[in-house]
Amino acid sequence: MFTMAVTPGYPVLAFSGEVDDLQLHEALRSVTERPEFIRKNDLWIFEDCISNFSLTVFPELIRIIRNRHQGAQGRTGTALVTRSGFHNALAELFIEEARQLPHLIRSFFDLDAASAWLEVQEPSAT
Repeated sequence: MFTMAVTPGYPVLAFSGEVDDLQLHEALRSVTERPEFIRKNDLWIFEDCISNFSLTVFPELIRIIRNRHQGAQGRTGTALVTRSGFHNALAELFIEEARQLPHLIRSFFDLDAASAWLEVQEPSAT
């Protein structure tokens, strides 16, 4: 399950319970369909969740991001916050596959560090 909160700075997606391929797709769709996606960074939080998704979902998620990113006006970063070594390893695998995207993606164990990084990466207002 995931929840999304739209803060003044960026959307925050928080996952809990079991996370599967469908939930990752739904979360990505919920953020990429927002008009501000092309100009705002985003924060994904994976804590207190069970990863039950296939690694084969990564290329499809990356394709969706790349297609939606066309015409981006300043979008520069996505932060992934994890609380376990396992989730961090999954985040790093995704980051490696997503290296061709036109914006940066970083993983963090600490929410404050991720938020500070997103503030530095803040897209310029247009």
